[in-house]
Amino acid sequence: MEKMNDSNAKQMYYGWKIVAAILTVLTFTSGLSFYNHAIYLNALATQPAFNVSTASTAVSIFFFSSGITGLWVAKWIEEYDPRICISVGAIICFISLLLLAYVSTIWQLFLVYAFFGTGFSSSSLIPATTLVTRWFHRKRAMALAIASTGLSLGGVILTPVTAFLVGSLGFTLAAPIIGAFYIIGIVPVTWIWLRSDPESMGLNIDGDIDEPNLKEIAPQGEGAIMQTVTPGTDYEANLEENITLKQASASRFFWGVSLAYIFLMMAQVGGIAHQYGL
Repeated sequence: MEKMNDSNAKQMYYGWKIVAAILTVLTFTSGLSFYNHAIYLNALATQPAFNVSTASTAVSIFFFSSGITGLWVAKWIEEYDPRICISVGAIICFISLLLLAYVSTIWQLFLVYAFFGTGFSSSSLIPATTLVTRWFHRKRAMALAIASTGLSLGGVILTPVTAFLVGSLGFTLAAPIIGAFYIIGIVPVTWIWLRSDPESMGLNIDGDIDEPNLKEIAPQGEGAIMQTVTPGTDYEANLEENITLKQASASRFFWGVSLAYIFLMMAQVGGIAHQYGL
């Protein structure tokens, strides 16, 4: 029995499979949407109904829609299975790419890009990082860093493939194939390997094998409150999930990170979106 316990303890924590699955998901979402805007913009700008300015505006609508939808996505995955959100997002992106091949007016282009942004938000960073943080405390930074590598891999691996497809087949024929990549690369991985949280598999966060301990978090007496604390983590770490949006937005750290991301994305997206045509 002791040897069996030692063997179980040495088994790889399932959270690392979550990280690998998220890396794969982010590879496809970034490679087929974020980094692919340059490919789509270049193809659309060659059509008589559009120009570079119009296509660039559509890209802006994509990210605006993604940001607004993200507020709803964050709230939704707190209550429901994130795998549903990721899968629905992938399907929306697939449909968007199908429609994008046949848009002929500006309002159609803008509407499809808004729809596309909704799918991207639902299938990318928000549910991905949420899942990773549910599975890790002590090694959270490492887990997030590994999973986020998929963002770069998508641009390195998939964007050149889609550029080749568009150049060889034309955008009308290539777009459905690119959309199919979205479904094939994301949905099976999501349902085969992803799980909502460690508790759904009878595991503790970080793979700890001991039972959680009860820790008193209020003064002794009748009003004492007992809090379940996962071994290997401190009390502050277990409170992270209880921070409200109002509390977070009251901190300088929140606004500092938000502003940094705003300026970062302004610089990065503009360059990436126009890079292919330069």
